[in-house]
Amino acid sequence: MLVQDFLNNWVSTYGKYNLKVTTSNEYIRHINQYVNPRIGLIEIENLKPLQLQNLYYELLDSGRQRGDLTKPLNAKTVLQTHRILHKAFKNAVQLELINSNPADAVDLPKKKKYNYNILLGQDLKDFIESFKGTHIYNGVMLALLLGLRRGELLALQYKDINLTEHDVIINKSVVNGKGFIKLDTTKNDSSNRIIALSDDMMKFLKVIKDNALNNSEESFIIQNIRGEMYNPASFSRLYTWTRDNRNLPKVRFHDLRHIHATILYQNGIKAKVIQERLGHSNISTTLDIYTHLFKEDQVAAAEIISDKIFY
Repeated sequence: MLVQDFLNNWVSTYGKYNLKVTTSNEYIRHINQYVNPRIGLIEIENLKPLQLQNLYYELLDSGRQRGDLTKPLNAKTVLQTHRILHKAFKNAVQLELINSNPADAVDLPKKKKYNYNILLGQDLKDFIESFKGTHIYNGVMLALLLGLRRGELLALQYKDINLTEHDVIINKSVVNGKGFIKLDTTKNDSSNRIIALSDDMMKFLKVIKDNALNNSEESFIIQNIRGEMYNPASFSRLYTWTRDNRNLPKVRFHDLRHIHATILYQNGIKAKVIQERLGHSNISTTLDIYTHLFKEDQVAAAEIISDKIFY
């Protein structure tokens, strides 16, 4: 069996029953773009770690397929390709197609930590103000107020708002399929959560509802111009186009989630509460992402200890 035959079969069977639609599509893209053209014609029982290692080096050097092709492929993309192959070949071992997993014995590139573009204070207020009057404004505001992932935001319906308890339940996400969009489960079990809302947030949601094209309980809070569920890709394109057309700072839509967390932490909210609000599966994820914030606490801790011991 050729590597490409195994991988194509694996992602169409294992992926169908074990992966979310968006994850399965990502696996297919990585396999088709990065793997099959390079090692797809090797017989799977003959695949060696060296060939995988060379695949990763080649991807780092010349694997880029969009944008500036002279730039190397991001190490994060290569690492994701490795994770996919490691999972696939692990299954191949279980099925007794190969004796060992060749992905176990390769050196991996180090992922560069993404530098989030964080706006605070007046810079953030100016950024928000620039979106007023645009179709994307409500989405920007709710992303900042609630710290939601894009899919979670677009899946919000009026029935998810608890008017009595002043909170909102997050229990679904909008995902892109091949030529369609649909409601799916959230990223993981921890992503199912209830987020408290302030009085001002409740008033803002009421304004959105009063001005919505469709405002039944089943309607989506962030809806397209037809009053329907938003395509996540279309939503992101509109956000980016609006941002760039107005010459605003290059803040990714996902950065709004990090701005939300940064504001909370800088105003004394504990990391555990931030974790629960963001829907991270464990506290280590939150601590890892916001290491730059916790370093400030380390300095403060050193000063406190120093004061108590030396003085």
